[in-house]
Amino acid sequence: MLLDHRVNVVICLERNNLKKILEALDMGEISTGRGLNQETNLKRAGDTRWSSHYNTLLSLINMFGAVIDVLELIGRDASSTSHRPEAHDIIDRLLSFDFLLSLFLMKKVSAITNELYQELQRKDQDIVNAMTLVQVSKIQIQSLRESGWSSLLDGVTSFCEKHGVDIPQMDAKYVARGRRRRNEEERTNLNHYKIETFYTVLDMQLGELNARFSDSAMELLMCVSCLDPSNSFSHYNKEKLLRLVDFYSEDFTEFDKCKLSDQLDDYIVDMRQSKDFFGLNGISDLARIMVDTRRNKVYPLVYLLLTLA
Repeated sequence: MLLDHRVNVVICLERNNLKKILEALDMGEISTGRGLNQETNLKRAGDTRWSSHYNTLLSLINMFGAVIDVLELIGRDASSTSHRPEAHDIIDRLLSFDFLLSLFLMKKVSAITNELYQELQRKDQDIVNAMTLVQVSKIQIQSLRESGWSSLLDGVTSFCEKHGVDIPQMDAKYVARGRRRRNEEERTNLNHYKIETFYTVLDMQLGELNARFSDSAMELLMCVSCLDPSNSFSHYNKEKLLRLVDFYSEDFTEFDKCKLSDQLDDYIVDMRQSKDFFGLNGISDLARIMVDTRRNKVYPLVYLLLTLA
């Protein structure tokens, strides 16, 4: 995701030689006196691909107090000398407003895009649903950018108060961790957190979605989806299939396009009434059965569209 190195602490706990934490939490073997023995586990990033990051962040927020307790135990454990400095450093980072703001922002962005990424990973992917979710994600992120700052700040502030984390005054000067760079421009906490973090992250996320799913790319995918044979060719749309030809202008002449228009009328009736084409799940299935039944010879221009898509 699109956040700075502070958030990597969440995803990379194992890489920081603290496997003991995650293994104990996953197995439910650690009790800290704060109700840690519960069904919720601290999910490991990578377990379930895209959704794993969202689950990891959500679990960390829900189990934050327990995680801090475990790290404190490691920090006090005489038998874990090599881990103690590392545990104290992670506690210091976790118990900071900078980290918690990034954590909650990353969780919010992951929640918005989670359904989209899961749909894109499905083997029986529904292109129409996927493109709808792209639009939903773009709208949600834009809405968050325009009117979500106050709500995010309130949530982070409340969480900080619950866990005893210092909350900076937004109109005070921002002081970065570590040594200050020469000629570094002074700015307020509000400028840093809202403009340099909140706006920057959301703009990067919108930019990524727009780059991967441009208007022309989405139109192409929507046209391709009209070839989908699932649910008795429910996505079929003749006009969009003829528009699809325009994306492959080098493969179709104007004469071909006229022939395709007539060919599609017979094709869709044939597909919907033939038992050979019942229960197909994707374009690859359709292409295979067309070859098996020699429909690729009957509808050569439709089959050419299939092979190009």
